Amino acid sequence: MRSAAREFEQALATTVELTQRGFDTRIICTVNQANREDALELLEIADELGVSLVKFHVFLDVGTGHATGTGYDAARVGGVLRHPRARRPDYRHAGVVPATYARRDQMER
Repeated sequence: MRSAAREFEQALATTVELTQRGFDTRIICTVNQANREDALELLEIADELGVSLVKFHVFLDVGTGHATGTGYDAARVGGVLRHPRARRPDYRHAGVVPATYARRDQMER
């Protein structure tokens, strides 16, 4: 089995190559409790490489997420990436956290 570090290095190398060749390159990352801080580092990497979009998907506390203890409870999803590093206004790329779970009064936001 390949290690997560090796998988990340391969994905990063591919991202570098794509941006250097001029492709509109985007990153999608699944965030769980084990990789939350590391996932936020993608924001700075994306800026350095010229990535146009960083999209975070949240790993929920169901199935494997529940079994491994790394998923997020659906009620807490809204706060998963409300971290100062995720909200810096000087990032050049767009950052998106899909509103998989949102209260009806927050749908416009």
